[in-house]
Amino acid sequence: MKTVGVAATAAVGSTAVTGAFAADTTVDLADEGLQNGELIDPYLEEFFVDGNEVLIPAGEYEYTGDGLGGDVANAALVGSTDGVTFNRPDDPETTVRPTIRATSGTVRIENITVRGKRGEEQSRWRVGADEGATMEVVNVNVPDGTVENSDSTGVYAGSDHAGTLLVKACYFAQLGNVACYVSDPYTGGNGTVIVEDCVFRNTNSAGVRFAPGDSVVRGCYFEATEESPTETGGGRAQRGIKIDDAGQDVVIEDCDFNWTDVGGPCIDFHERGEGGSGVVRNCRITNDGDSEPFDTEWGVSGDWTGENIQLTGSGPTDVPDGFEAVTGSEATPANTDYAIWTPVGGESASTTDDSESTTSTETETATTTETSTENSTEESTETETATPEPTETATPEPTETATPEPTATETATPEPTETATPEPTETATPEPTETATPEPTETATPEPTETATPEPTATATPEPTETATSESTETSTTDSTEGASQQRSQSSSNASDSRSDTGTEKSSTPEGYPNRIEIDGTGDAEEAATYTFSVTGDVVVDEERTKVVNSGTAADEREDTIGCRVVTGHVGNGVDAYYYSGRLRDVDVQGDGELYIYHG
Repeated sequence: MKTVGVAATAAVGSTAVTGAFAADTTVDLADEGLQNGELIDPYLEEFFVDGNEVLIPAGEYEYTGDGLGGDVANAALVGSTDGVTFNRPDDPETTVRPTIRATSGTVRIENITVRGKRGEEQSRWRVGADEGATMEVVNVNVPDGTVENSDSTGVYAGSDHAGTLLVKACYFAQLGNVACYVSDPYTGGNGTVIVEDCVFRNTNSAGVRFAPGDSVVRGCYFEATEESPTETGGGRAQRGIKIDDAGQDVVIEDCDFNWTDVGGPCIDFHERGEGGSGVVRNCRITNDGDSEPFDTEWGVSGDWTGENIQLTGSGPTDVPDGFEAVTGSEATPANTDYAIWTPVGGESASTTDDSESTTSTETETATTTETSTENSTEESTETETATPEPTETATPEPTETATPEPTATETATPEPTETATPEPTETATPEPTETATPEPTETATPEPTETATPEPTATATPEPTETATSESTETSTTDSTEGASQQRSQSSSNASDSRSDTGTEKSSTPEGYPNRIEIDGTGDAEEAATYTFSVTGDVVVDEERTKVVNSGTAADEREDTIGCRVVTGHVGNGVDAYYYSGRLRDVDVQGDGELYIYHG
C-alpha cells in the first residue's frame, strides 16, 4: 500500500511530533498563541527562520503565503501528525506564490494540506536549494486542484536549484497545470530532484515534469481516470511523467499507472529530453485507454532502458525497443491502493481516494469506503472562478502549454505559475478520508479553444511563460517551462511543444516595451501559419529575432499588418517577433506555427 496524504484536520491543539531534525531552537506555535482559525502568516514570518524548528498544532489556519517564503538555513516547519490545514483565500484568483530556498543544511516543510482551488493566474510553491543544501517537502498536499483554464501548478523548482530537493509522500489532484514541475534545474544548477511515494491524480500536462541529472521518481502512483481542469487556453493533456530535459542517470522505479481514455502517455520521452539517459524499472501499468503507454519522440533505445515493466489492460501495451516487459494476463496490474495523510514515520489517518476533497472531482466514478478521523467533518468545496487578482509581489513562473498527443481525448498541459491562497475557516476539523479503486470512465473529447495569456500586474516581475493552444487533433498537451510560453497551432496534427534555449535568450529590450511575443514557423518549408493578436498597449517589430529561413514559403514574403494595438501576419519557414507594452488581450495562431510569450 502506498502511503501519501490528503490531510484530515483533527485533534485541535495537539502538537507535531518532532523528527530527527537538529535545529538550534524549537518553537511551538501553540505556546506562541496561535489559535485555530487564525491567520498563520505573521507567525511564520517571525519564527520560520534560520535554526528554528517550528511546530504547528493541529487545526485549520488562514494563509496567504506571506511569511512562508524566503532564504532559510537549517530549519523546519512541521505540522502536527493529527492534521494541519492551510486554507487559501476565498477568491481562487488571489495568487499565492511563496518561494522557499534552502541556503545551507536541511530545510524541511512537513504535514500540511493546502485547501481551496487555485485560480487561472499562476499560484504555486517554488522550492529549491543551494549547492550542498537540501530542501524537503514532505506530506504537503494539494487536493482541491485548480479552476478551469488555469496556469497554476503544485510545486516548482527553478533553474537556480543546485542542491537536493526531496518531494515525498505528497498528494496532488485536479490541477490544470503540471503538479510537480521539477525539470528546469537541468538548464541551470542541475540540482538533484527525488520525487518519492507521491500521488498524482487526474492532473493536466504531467504529474511530474522531469529530469535533472541523477534524479529519481520512486514509488509514486499516477492516475488518469477523470478529466482534469484545462490549462490556460483550454488545452488538456494528462500525462504521468514527461521527460523534458536530457538529464543523465535518471531513475523511474516502482511506480503504478492507472490509465483510461482521458489519459495521454504514461511516460512521454519528449524531444527536449533527447540525449538523456536512465532506466524505467519495476513499474506496473494498467492501460484501459487508447494511448500508447510510452510516447517516444526520439530513439530512446540505448540511452534509456526498461526492466520488468508490467503492462496490462484493454489498451495498447507496446514499449520502446529494447525495454523488457511482461504483458497481458501474465502481467501484474497497477496497485491502486494508497493511504492518505501519512506523515513520514507516522501512521496513516485514512486510506485511498481523495473524494474527501469535495472540490477535487465533480464526477466521482470510484467506489469508495469513507473513513473519517475522530471528530472529523467534511470541508466545504470551493467554486471555480476566473479573473485572477495578482498579488503585489507575484512573479509568475514559466508555463508550457499544450501539444497534442495521439490519444482519443484532447489534452493540454499548462504549467507552473506561482502561488496558492488560503481560505479562512473558524474551526479545525479532521477531513474525512476515503478508500477507492477508481473505475475508468469515458470522457468526451474537448474542443480546442483560443488561449488568452494572463499577464502579471505592474508590480510583478514575471518569469517568461511558455504556452500552447490546443490543436484540432484529438489530443493536445501542454507544459510550462521556465522562460517560454509555447503555443501550438490549431490546425497542425503533428504538434510538438519543443523550443531550444528560448527561455534564456539575451537581447536588448526597447524602453517601454517589456514583453515579447514570437510566432515560430521554422522547420517546415511547406506549411505556413497565420496569426492575429491584440494588446492593450503598443507593438513594435523585434528586428533581431524576426527572420526568414532559407527555402521559406511564400508566406515569408507577405507583409504583416501592425495596427495601433492589433497585429495580423503570416509566417512560413521563419520567425515573426514583436515587443509590446501593456497586456496581451488575445491571440490566435492557425496553421503550422508555435507561439512563445515572454513577460518582462
